[in-house]
Amino acid sequence: MLKWIGRILIGTFILLFLSGSVPPSLEAVEYGIAANYVADEGIDQDPSVVFREHFEGEGLAAVLYRWEYKTHEARMTISSETPSVSGGMQSLFMQGSADMYQRLLPGYDQLYIRFYAKFEAGCQSVGHWVWLGGRHPSLPWPWPEAGTRPEGDDRWTTGVEPMGSRWCWDFYTYWPEMRSAPGGDYWGNTFSGRPSPWPVPREEWVCVEFMVKMNDPVSAFNGEQAFWINGEKMAHLGPGFPLGTWVWDGFYPDDQGAPFEGFRWRTVEDLNINYVWLEHYVPQDPDCGCWFDDLVIAKKYIGPIPNTEATIYVDQSGWCNGFTPCFSSIQEGIDCAPDQGTVKLLQGSYPEHITLQEAKDLTLDGGWDATFTIQRSTTRVQSVTVGGGEGTVSMKRLTIE
Repeated sequence: MLKWIGRILIGTFILLFLSGSVPPSLEAVEYGIAANYVADEGIDQDPSVVFREHFEGEGLAAVLYRWEYKTHEARMTISSETPSVSGGMQSLFMQGSADMYQRLLPGYDQLYIRFYAKFEAGCQSVGHWVWLGGRHPSLPWPWPEAGTRPEGDDRWTTGVEPMGSRWCWDFYTYWPEMRSAPGGDYWGNTFSGRPSPWPVPREEWVCVEFMVKMNDPVSAFNGEQAFWINGEKMAHLGPGFPLGTWVWDGFYPDDQGAPFEGFRWRTVEDLNINYVWLEHYVPQDPDCGCWFDDLVIAKKYIGPIPNTEATIYVDQSGWCNGFTPCFSSIQEGIDCAPDQGTVKLLQGSYPEHITLQEAKDLTLDGGWDATFTIQRSTTRVQSVTVGGGEGTVSMKRLTIE
């Protein structure tokens, strides 16, 4: 029975590829360094990681101790509510406006921040949310100077947050070339239209990640920023992309518009990315609560925590872009996989007759590119036989030649 189920699943994906219709989630989701760590276990030891907060410890005091600055501690509690993919037992819950701040010294020219968050059902308005920023000289507390434009040698800030009454994801950014509002004041600029096309869910854990790259040299407009929701890239702005039109302090993507000029975040080298500000500021909605968990800041793209117990990589060259454990044959990867997990297969043709006889619950996930970050194609095998055990197998982007 399992053998035929496997063939049905394979057939479904063959039809999708023949028709040219591939589910967007299979094509768009990007995995980064988190794919190499089951439930983020040990990710803080990765050489690219500069900061991690998983909100574990003996109570709120232990968590707050790790942050340089915090306000409204009475509105924070430790919760047992966690994302299903999390390896921890706790998250941080902010009921109403509260914040935590940490410097990232000596500072960096490019960083990614990834975290999980969930809003309560009744939330209607967020004033401001999670930020990366730079301050020169650095300060042990946040000082946003809202409503004024940075000079280029002093500060910049950017964050991803629910925007407007329609509650949609977008950047909210201060930098020296920012545009003003109609009244002449400088409030944070947005970049995805108003409203943006990406609604923010409530009562659902969401993986949020954004990246900032500083301009170098300081005279250049080659800085960038991008953000991902649940591993899908929503916006990426840099020198010459995307096309769009400015309307006061909002940038509207438009294929008929002009190229975005790129970011000149700074005019002096000493201004870089040197703090994270975990802010939940809800002055117009003081009962709005939000959970946070599994925050990681790194010099490389992090990506969502894989929804699996373990990940095995297969690449005929035996390289797997450095991910481990890595095997050169699919059968070897299956045989060495634990009772539950995913076997990620490099795209291409494998002259293998795959057999699964053990009681394992596995996903054979094919079509990955050489970096194991994007699924671009299929993986082809000679045959697949499933039987002899009580496990289950699902197959993605796997075809039989």
